[in-house]
Amino acid sequence: MVDAEQSRRNIHVPLSFQQETDYTSLVNQLDETKQFHGLWIFDKVVLTMAVASSAYISFFSPSGSPRAMVAIGICSFLVLMYYMNCKFIKWIMSIFHVWLLLKET
Repeated sequence: MVDAEQSRRNIHVPLSFQQETDYTSLVNQLDETKQFHGLWIFDKVVLTMAVASSAYISFFSPSGSPRAMVAIGICSFLVLMYYMNCKFIKWIMSIFHVWLLLKET
């Protein structure tokens, strides 16, 4: 009885071309999502350091005034938000694509 059940589990059913293409695309999308999550923390650290260094430079520059520091801080924040929104949109699109692939199969 165990041999029959074991052999039933080991039966290999070949995939159609469309299923194989969908599976490959799904695996690629999951790899991209994994890489994105791996870089997410790195991006936050690097951009925070860039904002801090720009504020540090403006503080010790001849034109370092509170207005200049606030302006650089606001501009850095806007650039940071734009960059993070672009990354977030890319992440949402990849998740949506994976969901569509899972829905088709």
